[in-house]
Amino acid sequence: MTPELQKLYDRLVPRQKKFVDLWNGQQTETARMAGYKDPFSSGVRNLQNPSICKILKHKSDEELKPKILTRLQRQRFWSKIMLDENEKIKDRLAASRLLGMSEGDFIERVLKSDVPYEKAIKDLTNGL
Repeated sequence: MTPELQKLYDRLVPRQKKFVDLWNGQQTETARMAGYKDPFSSGVRNLQNPSICKILKHKSDEELKPKILTRLQRQRFWSKIMLDENEKIKDRLAASRLLGMSEGDFIERVLKSDVPYEKAIKDLTNGL
């Protein structure tokens, strides 16, 4: 946790800290586990608190960060599968397709214009 977030956390009352520590994505359930008498209202109130929201967002981002691969990590993974001769051919082809799509190999270019098709082709091939 960053120093700024730690300061926000330190300013929370004990039950709010417990709410943050036990956060599982469900406001009412988390408030109940934190010991609030009216879990629904307390959960709503806690999620309207800007300090709690900032802390929970950071907590969520940190938990998800290692689980989400970057574009380069996905491309390396697909390349590894594609080049592994022990993999099934359908898996190698699927990896090849995904890798190609991530590189933009299969982008369909569409000519959209008010100019008639024949004139556009003539203009494009004029220099050939």
